[in-house]
Amino acid sequence: MENKVGDIINKYMVDISLTYAKEYKKDPKNFLNTYHKNKSIRTIAASVVATYKDLKAYEPQKDFTQYAEKFYSGGEAIVFAEFLSIIHSIIKQ
Repeated sequence: MENKVGDIINKYMVDISLTYAKEYKKDPKNFLNTYHKNKSIRTIAASVVATYKDLKAYEPQKDFTQYAEKFYSGGEAIVFAEFLSIIHSIIKQ
């Protein structure tokens, strides 16, 4: 049962990442403002990053660390940078 639940969660996290990439591509400024204002979106972004790493589907294409550190520090900056890298990779496909 654990694998089925994990598979369902992974599928939804990938689907969410595709939706976030679509929204980011449509209006990057609005998406980033929404990201900064809403803890729930940041929490989901962290889950997206974790899912991509668990699936071994995370290979950074671009480093967003310096940009992320303008807004966050520590773990939050790392997650934001990795999340932006994932979104960037999706958009570039």
